Amino acid sequence: MEIIETNAYARGGIRQTYSHVFLDEVQECTGRQYRLIKAAFGQTTAALTAVSDTKQRIMAWAGALDGVMHTFANDFSARPLPLYQNFRSTPRLRRMQNRMIARTDPAAVSPDEELAGDDGVIAVLGFDTEHDEAQALAELTEGWLREGTAPSEIAILVRQQPYLVAAALASALAHRGIAFCNEQDSQDLTAEPASALVCNFIRVIADDRQPKAYAELMRITARPSAPEDEAAASTAG
Repeated sequence: MEIIETNAYARGGIRQTYSHVFLDEVQECTGRQYRLIKAAFGQTTAALTAVSDTKQRIMAWAGALDGVMHTFANDFSARPLPLYQNFRSTPRLRRMQNRMIARTDPAAVSPDEELAGDDGVIAVLGFDTEHDEAQALAELTEGWLREGTAPSEIAILVRQQPYLVAAALASALAHRGIAFCNEQDSQDLTAEPASALVCNFIRVIADDRQPKAYAELMRITARPSAPEDEAAASTAG
C-alpha cells in the first residue's frame, strides 16, 4: 500500500493494467484495504463495481469499515443500484426471506407479485438428541435417492465444526450404505503445502500462462532444504 501511495511508477503500472475493477464482499473491507483501493484507482478513469451485502457483515471485529459503501459512493462518484431479486432460491423460500427482510430492512422488501409460485419446501424439524436428528436426516436422504434424486443434488449444510456436529450423521449415513463426502476435507487438503505443490505443477504443465503457479513453484524449489538451513544456523552460531 505504501508503495502505491508513494511511487508514481508502481501506481501508474497498476492503473494502466486494470481498466475495470470488480470488488466483491465490500462489507468486509478494512481501512487499510480501502486505502489501497483509493490509492490505486482514486481520481482515475477506471470503472469500479463494488458489491456488498450489509446483512452478511461478520468481520466488524477484524476492522471491517462501517458504512463503507456510502464512503465508496462518495469517493468514486458511484451510482448505487440496490439488488432486490434473488434468483437462486425458489418462490416459497424467497417469501420466507422477504418476511425476515421486512423486519431488518423494510425498504428492501420485494413486492408480493414478484414472489408468486409454490416451488420450494420449508420444514422446521425438532429433535431431542443429535442421534435422532442424524437418523431422520439419513432417512430423508435415503428416500430422496430412492426417488431418483441425483446424489450431486443433495447437500446438508453444517454451520461449523462438521467433524463434531455431523459425526452422528456421518455414522447414520454409513450405516445405511450411503456414500458421502465432507467438503471441508477437500478445502483443508488444498491448504497443505504438498497439495499446493502438485496443483501448481499441474497448472504449469497443462495450461498456458500461469505466472502465479510458476512463481510459487520457483519459490519452493529455490528454498534451501532443512539440512542446509541447519548447517547455516550452526555456522552462524
